[in-house]
Order: sequence, then C-alpha cells, then structure tokens
Amino acid sequence: MTLRMCVLLWEQPGRGDELAEFEDTVLALLPSHGGMVIARHTVIDRAGGDPLEVQILEVPDEQALTAYVSDPRRLAILHRRDEIIARTQILRLRLPAARQQTAGLPAATGPFPHLAQNPPAAP
Repeated sequence: MTLRMCVLLWEQPGRGDELAEFEDTVLALLPSHGGMVIARHTVIDRAGGDPLEVQILEVPDEQALTAYVSDPRRLAILHRRDEIIARTQILRLRLPAARQQTAGLPAATGPFPHLAQNPPAAP
C-alpha cells in the first residue's frame, strides 16, 4: 500500500540554509527506494512556531520506507541532523474516500488528483 507523508521541519537557529542542503542530500536517496518527492516548499511569512520546510513524500510501502530510513548513505550523514534540524513532525496522509472514486473514474493519482477530476471554476 502506497504511503504518503507530510514532513514538517524546523531548523536550529541560523541553520536554515544547512537544513535545505541536508534535505537535498537525503531526499535524493528516496527514488532508489521507489519513493518520490511530491512537493517541497519553504514556508514564507512564518509566524511563531511554524516550520521552515514542508514536504509531501510518497513511498510504495512500509518496506520501502524502512529501506530509505536505514539506507547506509543516509545513516552516514545522520550525525549532522541534530546540529541542523531542531524538530521534525511526520503526518501520514490518505485521500478522502470520496475523492478516490468520482463518478466511476478509477482511483485518483498524482499530487492533486481532485483538481484533474474537478477543475476549479474560472474566475
């Protein structure tokens, strides 16, 4: 079963650029485990307590996630993580059932499947 996650990351004070570089490196390993980065954004106009980075990641199953997390290339640089990243929150996601099947169409895929099936009205 495909797993989709929203990852929220907070940097250690003054380490925002290093957080981005670290994530560039570890996220580059995801495809070798069948995963992909659906979206990756930096939060702008942050209010107190907001994360710096928001990611939507997808992996084929729990085994792929375990393989990614335990990848020796990732583990080799993990010692830097605590110096750079102050906090991580991972939210497991799923599409609402109503959006997975619409008017007999096959289950939706892609980052914004509901928009493909029900495009927003023109202004």
